[in-house]
Amino acid sequence: MLAVHDEVADAHGSTPARVALAGLLAKPGITDGIASATKEKHLTDMVEAAKLKLDAESIKKLNEASARKHAAADMAR
Repeated sequence: MLAVHDEVADAHGSTPARVALAGLLAKPGITDGIASATKEKHLTDMVEAAKLKLDAESIKKLNEASARKHAAADMAR
């Protein structure tokens, strides 16, 4: 899953942390994310993630990676 975040981040000239937050915010029904910032860099990442507009292909990659991770976790139970 981290490799997908890296790939999408590279494609958008961003960081994996920003992509993770932007991917969450791109989900239907999600109007805001709950996150806390203990450092100025964290706050900057959150603000920039809100500005980051992921294309449909990037969102698809993130969703597929997330589904694979959840499926693997379910199988481990």
